[in-house]
Amino acid sequence: FDTGTTIKSRRAQMVNNPFLADVKFLVGESRTPIYGHKVVLSTASEYFYVLLCGNFVEAQMREIPLLEVNPDEFLLLLRYIYHDELELTFENMHTIFNLACRFMVTDLNQAVLRFLEGKLNQKNALQIMQANRSFAYRSIGDACLRIICNNPLFFFNNEDFTMIDKETLLTIFRCKRMNCSDDQLAGALDVWMQHNTTDEEDARVLQDLVKNCKRSHDCFKLHLFGSRQVQPGEDYAAFCFTVDSSTRVSLYGFGLFVQSSASVVNFDVKVYEYETEIGNDQYEYENPESGVVSVADLFFEEINIVPHTKYTIQLNESPPFFGQGYLLEYPSTYHPSIKLRISGPMTGVYPFGLAYLYCKEHPESK
Repeated sequence: FDTGTTIKSRRAQMVNNPFLADVKFLVGESRTPIYGHKVVLSTASEYFYVLLCGNFVEAQMREIPLLEVNPDEFLLLLRYIYHDELELTFENMHTIFNLACRFMVTDLNQAVLRFLEGKLNQKNALQIMQANRSFAYRSIGDACLRIICNNPLFFFNNEDFTMIDKETLLTIFRCKRMNCSDDQLAGALDVWMQHNTTDEEDARVLQDLVKNCKRSHDCFKLHLFGSRQVQPGEDYAAFCFTVDSSTRVSLYGFGLFVQSSASVVNFDVKVYEYETEIGNDQYEYENPESGVVSVADLFFEEINIVPHTKYTIQLNESPPFFGQGYLLEYPSTYHPSIKLRISGPMTGVYPFGLAYLYCKEHPESK
């Protein structure tokens, strides 16, 4: 008891200390003796309270066997109970969770939950969602799904996607709001099935889920207004825009006016921030009504739009539209908080015709 020690440090010295100990556990197959103090343990969890203070025979025993518990792991539990020592990692979180459940230490269970909440981000959402199948934290599962469904193409293009199990895949595909097209969802399923063995029934269930489940998008259409017209024999320019408002905006894709006699049209889309390429995607669009105007929804990975920064969307199509391409003359948008400035035509060439942009605003960033 001096100024160099604290209550917490003195409690740390009581872990597995025979001083004032009134119970001894024989832990693991080696029956390693580990000392405990009933008053500390019984107030830490219902398990120890019932074991040490209830009507069980163990309450009267000086030595209690815990043969199915690893001694090192049991000491880890005691350090948390005695003086709140805990170093959680992705490597040991399953061990910690199992200890929390076995010995009914609710505070430790919540510590695992807070650890996952603090670590969760876009880069590890798939791995944490997969791991959470063991933990069953509803809030973690919901948070993972929000991240994945907000930017699904990021995850579909990640090799970790092919490593998730069928139940996790089903959970993702059952989501009602997802920022991708049904064709991209079907393509993701094809990639997953190439890396995972499934029987015919499971394959049918997954394919039916992709095909028949009605979905919407977790973003909105920012419609573009202007004179849309076909200019035979004329070329079109790239679509250049700047967000002049301070609201942070995410861009997920756009709806493109298509008029082509081809049954299948291939698109190559590149997105630039100033002169730096930040997106490059290819699409195969099945033209439902050849020769009639339709709208192709082209989704890409989420792009976070920085206010007051110039962005350019370039489009190449194959086969070429040969003068059937829609142009957008003096396009504009109307939104209460997103002020989109679209660059005017250069040398009289107007941008290709867009019906809308798929966007989401983040007002909290104002």
